[in-house]
Amino acid sequence: MMQKTNIEQLLRLIPKNQTIESDIPDLVFHCADRPEKIIGYVLEPSICIVLQGEREVYLGTDCVKFDNTNLMFCPVDAPLNIHIKQASLDNPVVVLSMKLNLLMIRDVLAKIPPKKHIDEGYFGIKWQLDDSIMPSFDRLID
Repeated sequence: MMQKTNIEQLLRLIPKNQTIESDIPDLVFHCADRPEKIIGYVLEPSICIVLQGEREVYLGTDCVKFDNTNLMFCPVDAPLNIHIKQASLDNPVVVLSMKLNLLMIRDVLAKIPPKKHIDEGYFGIKWQLDDSIMPSFDRLID
């Protein structure tokens, strides 16, 4: 889980209800303080982490919910629909996305082995988020 101070810092800095690119290449943030309609787009190879709140990701008719206990690892371009059902001024949804290249994907896969347990609706992009990767993102944001 990301340090609370970094999330609080982000909430003071990033605009609400829009996606912004950071000064770090390929690092993007999205903050929603209200529910959002389903948005469709093609996701480039990336890691996406919901730092606070929850969002749903649809690939075709399959739906997977993401929160701060897991990450979305997408190693290829994928047509997805994203839905934020619940968000408020007091509890906004904050998402970090970082585009990856194929060499980085190989390194990430070596560090985050998939779990044997498969949830209903799982389609290969949901990974358990543990302490092996979050310190790196904490440093990046800090």
